[in-house]
Amino acid sequence: MPIDIENIINFMCGTYFRHESSMINIGLSKDPPLTSMINLTIKLIRHGMTIIAENSDHYIIGVAVNICSCPWDPKKMMEYARRCEEKGPMRDMIEFFAYVSSKPDVWNRYCVHKVFECSNVAVDPEYRGMGIAKKLIEESWYLARDCSYRLFRIDCSSRYTARIAQGFGWNKICTIPYCRYVKNGEMVFQHIQEPHTEIQVYVDRVNFLEAYHLPYKIVSQSNSKG
Repeated sequence: MPIDIENIINFMCGTYFRHESSMINIGLSKDPPLTSMINLTIKLIRHGMTIIAENSDHYIIGVAVNICSCPWDPKKMMEYARRCEEKGPMRDMIEFFAYVSSKPDVWNRYCVHKVFECSNVAVDPEYRGMGIAKKLIEESWYLARDCSYRLFRIDCSSRYTARIAQGFGWNKICTIPYCRYVKNGEMVFQHIQEPHTEIQVYVDRVNFLEAYHLPYKIVSQSNSKG
């Protein structure tokens, strides 16, 4: 819900921006999250499809930021990177996200106009190993199905997330090693750490499901005489 946005951002600042593999490999994980990255994340959350996991005290312990991606989104993200005030690694990071989004060209490959994308997944370190990430991704797939999307996509920057996608039997269509992403002839990712050395893109053709119906049957009553 809109009221959750601030709590989600606070959670992402304490988990995703510090532990996400791309942020670590480019050397940004120890720095305070910058405005451009926070604003970009808020835009993603406002797609209205983010799923959160809470503990018994109603504190967020996991988040899956889901979006609807369209063919023009990589170009828009690249333009956003060029306009952002922060230069250096932060601008490179956003440009890399745009590159990863466009590289598999899923819209033309699968002849779809919109794709349900599980964009960012984060779990509180204290709750890892409990299957929360898997459950968030699974619920995201159900949401894609229930909203009648034809294609589900997840970009796995973590080896562990890739294992989850493999476990679901989804198709790996693209692999992007961090060491091969260069800008002006130089490697952008100078702090690559094992085992998270590449991004693996997985997709799944979502089974058709008609739009939701009311949870009860409407019984028509005919007028009768007498």
